[in-house]
Amino acid sequence: MPMTFHFRLLRRIVYDQVGGINVSYDRAEDYDLCLRLSEVTVTQQIPKPLYFYRQHGDNMTNDQLEQICWSH
Repeated sequence: MPMTFHFRLLRRIVYDQVGGINVSYDRAEDYDLCLRLSEVTVTQQIPKPLYFYRQHGDNMTNDQLEQICWSH
């Protein structure tokens, strides 16, 4: 299941089970983590906003092409 949210609440044991964040990636490390988490546990979405996402000109996500390449 693709995950398009930025905030995650998870058990430490599951985080450790998948090896945590892969620091060798320059981009899309959170997406990689989500994919690995979805392979070992059930994920659920809370259907209400829990935070606001601040966008500005220096966000890494402004470089969409590079972000797409890293997610492959």
